[in-house]
Amino acid sequence: MELVNQSLYCAESVRKNDPDRYLLAMLAPPAMRDGLFALYAFNVEIARTRELVSEPPLGEIRLQWWRDEIEALYAGRVLRHGISGALRDTVETHELTRAGFDSLIDARAADLDDGPLETMAELLRYAEDTTAPLLSLALEIADDRLPETREAARHIGIAWSLVGLVRALPHHLRAHRQYLPRDLMKSHGVKTRDLLDVKPSDALNQTVRALMDIVVESLVAARSLQPKRGREGLPVLLQARFAEMHLRRLESVGYNPFDPRLAAPLPMAAWRLAWAKLKGRY
Repeated sequence: MELVNQSLYCAESVRKNDPDRYLLAMLAPPAMRDGLFALYAFNVEIARTRELVSEPPLGEIRLQWWRDEIEALYAGRVLRHGISGALRDTVETHELTRAGFDSLIDARAADLDDGPLETMAELLRYAEDTTAPLLSLALEIADDRLPETREAARHIGIAWSLVGLVRALPHHLRAHRQYLPRDLMKSHGVKTRDLLDVKPSDALNQTVRALMDIVVESLVAARSLQPKRGREGLPVLLQARFAEMHLRRLESVGYNPFDPRLAAPLPMAAWRLAWAKLKGRY
């Protein structure tokens, strides 16, 4: 597959499967876009692993396949996937750190366990592991390797992941998967068998609200680092604005994850992100 076609393939995959990050990539400078699309398309592939396999052992095989593909990419060997050529070009152009790719693949192994996590600490670790390396690699594409920016991205990744898990909660429950930790559910009186009914409850809404409180704390922590950085990483860090938009929408429906209004597109999202970019604030 020619590199131009590979780049188009990556962009289309992100547009269909990760529309929020597609919009964020479109707001980045043209020199960054192909790299971001290749990176985000890779993330789509590994993040969908549990959706594409019928049982966990097949997921392990798929993740190992991607480990081998990343090893081949860095070793200069023949690649086997449609996005790999574009990803190799991105790695070479921006000198991306291989450890970030390995960490993302390893983190997705947690998706193969359909049972709930035991503690809130485990959920926060999952939220960080599945997003922070991705944003760190995106910052390398933006040529921003400042430790303050990387730390801001870590907080933003946690916020983004928690919001995303709540948004996907109905889908996960219908597939008999759920990520709410047992200790958090117990503290708010939520029982697993009640969750599987896929119906709203005040106890569940309060559980979601507790998660969104952590999202707020994470965004505050990320923004406390804002004055200490340059503007190179802004197209990546704008993900904080997107997380906040979803947070406000959840707040508007009383933190009910089953409210159908959550599925509608965010109004004026592109304009609001462009305005934040113009102001230089995430």
